[in-house]
Amino acid sequence: MANFNFGRFTKNRVEAFSDGVFAVVVTLLVFDLKIAHIDFATNEKLWSGILSTLPKLLSWINSFLIVCVIWMNHHRLMDMLIGIDAGVFWFNNILLMFTSMIPFPTSLLGEYASTNAAACFYGLVLTMPSMSFFIFRLYVLKHKDLLNETVSSKAFKKGTMLALYYGPVLYLTGAALSLISPWLGFAVYFFIPVYFIFPRATKTN
Repeated sequence: MANFNFGRFTKNRVEAFSDGVFAVVVTLLVFDLKIAHIDFATNEKLWSGILSTLPKLLSWINSFLIVCVIWMNHHRLMDMLIGIDAGVFWFNNILLMFTSMIPFPTSLLGEYASTNAAACFYGLVLTMPSMSFFIFRLYVLKHKDLLNETVSSKAFKKGTMLALYYGPVLYLTGAALSLISPWLGFAVYFFIPVYFIFPRATKTN
């Protein structure tokens, strides 16, 4: 086994920091859920205001679930590692950096849901953390000594390719479809967290 100096990057501290970033991101997402002030509010005006927030609500739900999926996959990956080297440390930070961007396109999509630009930009930004996660896995695949001995290299490689298909490929597909119709793009974006939510029979990576 390669002689990695794990002492400089304590695994539990890196995981704790990562969990903190994910928690902040999902908290920031909800801050944009509000309706414009209504003068002389009536039930009719209030219901109208609530319904007007539907695009924001849908984009918030989707982004919240996507961040949960990123956290879930991140947790599984970190659990397979026996320690943290400099490469893992920085690839992890890059993943967190792009994940922290998600509230911005979420707010933009909620405000301008009917525009191709907002829907396309949403997909392009979501491509970034998914691509960084894929590259993260490629790094680990190249440095197999980082993996727990109970982890199958073959299964890990298969999981890495699935991370490409159900991440960057689908998000870029959604971004492209958004140029035709924002709702086509959103259908693809919504499919991704739904795919991960429902249990499937899979081999352990």
